[in-house]
Amino acid sequence: MNHTASTCLTHARPRLPEPPGATSMAVLHPADRIMRCPLREEGGFMMHIIIDAALVTELRRLVMSTCGDMVSFMRIQPIAHATRMKVWLPLSKPAIDRVMAAVMRSLPGAEFGRITPA
Repeated sequence: MNHTASTCLTHARPRLPEPPGATSMAVLHPADRIMRCPLREEGGFMMHIIIDAALVTELRRLVMSTCGDMVSFMRIQPIAHATRMKVWLPLSKPAIDRVMAAVMRSLPGAEFGRITPA
């Protein structure tokens, strides 16, 4: 199957049932959580963050509560014998400002890397 650069690849999988007390965010099948859409067309940026491995869940919660509707995916890669994690977040300029403020306030040990055009 051939896709152009502007095509978003999505999967037609059924949605998982929402847990009791869930917020308005739909619970997706795990394969649907990865969305491959070009960010350059939207003027997006890629934010790089390094955190302790124990803080990955906290970072995910923080990002989703801050601007979850603006995040299409999070890439997480273990480094330094999996004691630290490198995280890539594709975000718009307003979302970058919000995420940086929230991370600096809640996760003071986080290290911010480059912010590059996506």
